[in-house]
Parts: sequence; C-alpha cells; structure tokens
Amino acid sequence: MPQYSRRVARGTAQSQLDCAELSAVIPGRAIAENGDPDRGIALAMQALAAMRAIQSRHFLCYLLGLLADACTKAGATLQR
Repeated sequence: MPQYSRRVARGTAQSQLDCAELSAVIPGRAIAENGDPDRGIALAMQALAAMRAIQSRHFLCYLLGLLADACTKAGATLQR
C-alpha cells in the first residue's frame, strides 16, 4: 500500500500544478487583451513552459490557441 499512496500523492501534486499553470495562461491572455501584451504573453508562455517541464498536456491545444490569439492581436510572432 505505501507504493500506491506515493502514486496517489504524486498524481495529486501534478494535478494541482496543472491547475495552477492553467490558471496562469488565461489571465495572461486577458492582460494581453487589456493593453499589456508583452506582460500577458510572457505570463502565458511562462505557464506553458512550466506545464511542459512537468510533462502536462492538459488543455494544451486550447492554451496554445489562447496564446496564439493574444500574439496575433498584439502583432507579435513567436519564435522557437
């Protein structure tokens, strides 16, 4: 049972991180929409980088779409 408990704890911690990072992308887009595109896009990209670091792909297409929309409206382009 201890191994099961560790897996549950690890899964719970990752879910909490996913929610925290997900919640940072959405305000990032709103900040970009409301006149501060550099700050909003930076916040969204930081959140996506953190999600990538923990290998989370929850809502990735949606979040990338929000980032792309913010970049388009700001006249910015993303470079890898």
